[in-house]
Amino acid sequence: MAVALPSIADVESSIDAWSGEYPQLKSLIGQEIPPAKALRFVGLRLCESGINETVVDMFMAATALSPQDTGLWNDLSTVLQAVGRTDEAMYCVRQSLKRNPSQPQAWSFLGLLHDGRSQADDAEHAFLSAVELDPRQATALRGLGFLYFRQRRFALAVDRLTSAIACGEAGLEVHACLGLTLWSIGDFAGAANAFAEQVRISPEPQAARNWAQTRMQAALIAGAGAEDAHRIYCESAGPHGEDADTVSATAFHQLSGFGRREAAITIGRHRLSRAPDNPVQQYLLAALEQNAPPRAPDDYLRSHFDAFAVGFDHQLVNVLDYHVPEKLSALLAPCLGRVLDMGCGTGLAGPLLRPKSAHLTGMDISPRMLEQAGQRGVYDALVESEILEFLRVNADPFDCVFAADVLVYFGDLAPLMSATARAVRSNGCFAFSIETVETGEHAVLLSGRFAHSLEYIAKVSQPHFRLAVSQPTTIRTEANHPAQGALIVLERR
Repeated sequence: MAVALPSIADVESSIDAWSGEYPQLKSLIGQEIPPAKALRFVGLRLCESGINETVVDMFMAATALSPQDTGLWNDLSTVLQAVGRTDEAMYCVRQSLKRNPSQPQAWSFLGLLHDGRSQADDAEHAFLSAVELDPRQATALRGLGFLYFRQRRFALAVDRLTSAIACGEAGLEVHACLGLTLWSIGDFAGAANAFAEQVRISPEPQAARNWAQTRMQAALIAGAGAEDAHRIYCESAGPHGEDADTVSATAFHQLSGFGRREAAITIGRHRLSRAPDNPVQQYLLAALEQNAPPRAPDDYLRSHFDAFAVGFDHQLVNVLDYHVPEKLSALLAPCLGRVLDMGCGTGLAGPLLRPKSAHLTGMDISPRMLEQAGQRGVYDALVESEILEFLRVNADPFDCVFAADVLVYFGDLAPLMSATARAVRSNGCFAFSIETVETGEHAVLLSGRFAHSLEYIAKVSQPHFRLAVSQPTTIRTEANHPAQGALIVLERR
């Protein structure tokens, strides 16, 4: 949005009026100080008491008198932004940069304006322009660090935030963001150091908990026992600490997720000693110790998914960037007939399959997941059952069995493949996703999920199905790394 500067005649009239209201302006003009400089001086003084429209008008007038002065365009941009006129502020800083593009601070301010509007590409360009002119431009470095963190470009975020701190940006938010960034890539010791600085500046409860959690996890990696690591947590968190079970659960899942097997086993064994009948902890610890059964046990699946039913969609889609239902359903024909959404969970695939289906059944082992799926109102039937049992007793074949993120809970797929074949009509389809492993048939991951090789899928499906589609994909984000997999569509022979 362009800014319409006042005419010289209007400026002269305004100066006469302001001279009566602001004696300092009248005095400066009387000393033959150029009017633009006098207006800028008085305007800056008025800013100390708060920026209002009079201040804006004063800088408008000064800029009209000296339109080649880049500093005045920058000042005008700042006061316009302060009163919420962001479009005009952008115009003014661009006018300044048009006259002199070698202004790192102006580029930084433009970056902040774009960032405030969630215009990420424009903000990044402006911040990078500032840093190119001045590698120690701390505001731009901080802006890039925050931007890259939001974009999950964590390595770049660490580099820029660390540089910003080295250049004098020692504020609370910078240390907090650096701590979260390092935490997000599994550098728990580095994160703890950053959170320590945040706590030093402002010991608020969440900062203390973050510091304590990352210190505890770093201690476990360094070889501390579970009890000693928890003492470190308590010392750091003080009165703000969470309960021991919550803290140890967070440590276990994060250490597992980032591949810190030995540290995860240490805290996992401690957790199991406190709750020996916990089926989730039993199975996940067995997976870490490479002693997992050939498929995830039913009590593990039921307990695990019941616990996460509420809020599961947000975690899966927004945090883990999971979009398999959309990608897999797009590979299917528009008219499928009778469809089984096998392991339907909360029903993420339901709205996608409904338009393709004459009859849509959702099936899952978790009753709380099925409650969430029922709220979508898209299924003709919802059935609580273990998969193989459901397929065994099913009497009415399906035209399509859809299984997004289901086969990852089976190592040996032969029983599942043959049971699914019995439940699919001739020329019907079996559509599913897998996480992939390059060698061997299948492997249990630290997450307790199974990955399969494409060669194994071909071998185990060949007696019953022919391959229609095999497409590599990213299944989800796991510990901020893409989990590689494939989308498979098989046709019943």
